[in-house]
Amino acid sequence: MWLDIFLLTLGSASIAIGILYRIGQFRAYYWMQPFSYYRMAPYGMVPVGVALLMLIITPIINGTFLEVPFYSLLVFFVLLSVFIYIFQPGFAKPSWINWLEDNYSDIIPKLRHALWRMGPERKEIIENQEKLEAWIEAYRNQQELG
Repeated sequence: MWLDIFLLTLGSASIAIGILYRIGQFRAYYWMQPFSYYRMAPYGMVPVGVALLMLIITPIINGTFLEVPFYSLLVFFVLLSVFIYIFQPGFAKPSWINWLEDNYSDIIPKLRHALWRMGPERKEIIENQEKLEAWIEAYRNQQELG
């Protein structure tokens, strides 16, 4: 019973956090983390959450004709999250990150450093796509002139 409640809570939280990251609620996380594999961890949380929720019904499935397809699907979700974590495919990332990496991959570390130095006004820039684009262009022009 307690294990089921724990798995339900953890699975639901994983799915919710993964979706919130995917829709861009925590954009600052991308900017404040140096490049690392754990930066992509939130995008793999949805399949992990689904796998955790599936574990709740494992006792019901055991011994039935659904056992093999069920465990195959469970393994698929776990492997999908590992794949997302290691290879960081474009389909797992929000569109704004794909846009950023396609257009400005050469200066992302410099942008990250500049945002770190900025202070509280960085939140307003990070959270708005148009302001972010304008700021990046202004930063790039400043770097070319300076």
